[in-house]
Amino acid sequence: MRIKLFFLFFLFLFFVSPILVLAVQSSSDLIRVVYQEMLDRFPSADELNSQLRARRTPEAVKKILNGVEERNTAIVRIYQSALKRNPRSDEITNLKKFVAPNNLIRKNLFESKERQLALSDLYNKLIGRAPRADELEFFVRTRSPFEKIREFLNARDERMTAIDSAFVAQLGRSPIAEERNYLLANRIYLEDIGDIFSAHSEFVFFLLSLVNDLRAIEGPPDAKPLALNDRLMKSAEKYGEYMLANNWFSHVSREGSHVDSRVLAENYNFSHLGENLGIIKSNGSSLKLSRELVQSLFNNWKASPDHYKNMVSADFLEVGIGFSSGLVSGDSETPWHLYSVLNFGAQF
Repeated sequence: MRIKLFFLFFLFLFFVSPILVLAVQSSSDLIRVVYQEMLDRFPSADELNSQLRARRTPEAVKKILNGVEERNTAIVRIYQSALKRNPRSDEITNLKKFVAPNNLIRKNLFESKERQLALSDLYNKLIGRAPRADELEFFVRTRSPFEKIREFLNARDERMTAIDSAFVAQLGRSPIAEERNYLLANRIYLEDIGDIFSAHSEFVFFLLSLVNDLRAIEGPPDAKPLALNDRLMKSAEKYGEYMLANNWFSHVSREGSHVDSRVLAENYNFSHLGENLGIIKSNGSSLKLSRELVQSLFNNWKASPDHYKNMVSADFLEVGIGFSSGLVSGDSETPWHLYSVLNFGAQF
């Protein structure tokens, strides 16, 4: 009897047990494949063990993953990579209805007509021309993410030529080095150049470089370079024009508005906010904006503790810079005024 039991145990150990181990391994591999298909990642050890303990089939796991929020996030990520947009709610609903795996979604999007149109639009906005057939074919075949293509185009020599041409067409002049560098660093579209840059933009970028150099040298370790924000720019420019028109110099307007209400009026929803104001007066025949005057404004702020604090604070990530100069009424001794406004901010 003992010999018989030993023989049966021997059979189980050497024949049945390996089969069970292989079955468990096979189930684990199939579940890993399902996670990769539906979420673009492999399951954690806890997730895998949970699915195995529940003895769920790969199809059952697929249906469960198709209903989780992470599945929506994966679909959004694919759309952003292929088309640089979020999927519509009906698109997500249809994809989840048919439990479409991610590799199929990618294939359809990267080979779609919309993908070609999106790439053509990107080419025109960055380098001023449509893509060639071989360029389109390459980006479809390699399934290059939209942002990688944007980075690639932004680094081409064609980009520099297109920027120079757009500046001449929109502003009647060539860009200065700081302006060109800003466009390249932020991958700004050619069509937006006229809205971002103005007659004062040379001095805007000069002042921005002074402030960012100060932050890098004297600011706290977590102080990042400030980026220009168009809504803060509008707020700063408008308040500079207001002060010039009203011969006024204060953080509070004649009507009692503060900087918070002025930036909110431009739809800038801030988590942190600050403002520096500067003024230079002259009794001469004019007061023309120059780098020397901008340097003087900056030096005055640097010597003032509160203004200095705003310029180096790590709380701020963006800035708007405005200059306004001209004749004011009610100041016969120094009728020429130059106003400068810096609006510092960070958004929620």
